[in-house]
Amino acid sequence: MDGLAVEDQAQEETPHHDAQVVEAFDQAQRQTIKLFRDVTDQIQQGMSEVDIAQLAESRAPAFGFSDWFKKPSVQCGAKPKKRKQNMSNRHARSGSLIQITMSPATADAFGNFGGAFIFGTNESSKLVDEARNICKAACGFASRWKCTGEIYVFADAWASNRRFSLGDAKSIGHICFPPDGIFATGWPKSARLSTFAKRNQVEWFNHRRMRGLYAIQPPVLIQGESCAFQETILVDGPNKMILGRDDLEEVGTW
Repeated sequence: MDGLAVEDQAQEETPHHDAQVVEAFDQAQRQTIKLFRDVTDQIQQGMSEVDIAQLAESRAPAFGFSDWFKKPSVQCGAKPKKRKQNMSNRHARSGSLIQITMSPATADAFGNFGGAFIFGTNESSKLVDEARNICKAACGFASRWKCTGEIYVFADAWASNRRFSLGDAKSIGHICFPPDGIFATGWPKSARLSTFAKRNQVEWFNHRRMRGLYAIQPPVLIQGESCAFQETILVDGPNKMILGRDDLEEVGTW
């Protein structure tokens, strides 16, 4: 092995994030999942998407959060919305699907978690189950040996093989930057703005090898209805973990 190859291998083995960064994001994710559980336990019949989002924002400080990487996104009903804003005329109804994605922030990190459930019942549905399964599969497939775009390709193939699709999604996630360097200024909005660059997205043509923290959210579209779960993973040299989780089977639970 020549000197250049040895140097490249040593660089790949060197952690991209130090232990303090990983711990901060892991704790933020665990608290985000707890916040999600707290909010879903308080949803009442007739609450609108706006009501649910405001509930999440009001409860976030109790879980140690002081800001938002991205404010809560709520969808009541399985039909995709034409507008991404939370709507006051879409409400929680017994037997209907509710999806919530939230990314609250501390001074050091932020969480990324999204889940879906059938309101007013313990029953699930094919749509919810497939959304959970594809998120779990994508998290499991990610590794240091994969280009970021391969995660998108894998999810797209997973969906196609089961006769549904990713809808019109061009990206199924993004890299997550800690408040270091240029991201220390304007945190966490600076880290949020970075996700709009294609090189930081989990999208088809991203040829960069996975290395760092990633939010993963592959949507599914089945017969005109959509659903998605979101998790955060670390792929850092030989280290890989699903933040806030003890094992892969916990993905999509709260």
